[in-house]
Amino acid sequence: MVYLDLTTAKWTGRGRGGPVLITFHWALVDGVAECVGMDIHGFIRAAGQGPLEPVPGSWRVRAIPASLPAKLPLAALMKESRKEQWLLRHAIAEEGAPAPAKVRRIAAAQLRAFEAEPRRPGGRSLFWTPELLREALETYRAAPPRQRMAAVQKRFGITKSATAKVLARARALDVKGGK
Repeated sequence: MVYLDLTTAKWTGRGRGGPVLITFHWALVDGVAECVGMDIHGFIRAAGQGPLEPVPGSWRVRAIPASLPAKLPLAALMKESRKEQWLLRHAIAEEGAPAPAKVRRIAAAQLRAFEAEPRRPGGRSLFWTPELLREALETYRAAPPRQRMAAVQKRFGITKSATAKVLARARALDVKGGK
């Protein structure tokens, strides 16, 4: 894992337990920029204070109720954080950006990681390459009619439900021309 950066979002949550600060931590996981951690803070810096060194008494502190995490729109906030990370890297990677060439190259590489499709929970969607989907469909078509699902299940060691989903994706790929 290569740690990339963090992004902090303020969620006001009027009447729902806010305001709080939510920090998303980003890292490269299998070549894809993924959120690898979140911090929720019940303290907010007062206006006019610097970002790193708070002046004593400049922070508004509040308790975070146990019910707050269920109220947070984490998916939307994470999507916005990902967009901010992409925009930052895009601005740095542009030709003519006021940054050294090495920094621009690093930003361009990280930009591709933020453009990659985030994994779904379980990460299984990346397992089914077009070649494996074609193989699953060929296995299905080669088996006797009453044993087709079982043949795919046995060949790939997956459940009946997963087999149905894989075959649906394979058929969709087949209809699109196999790309």
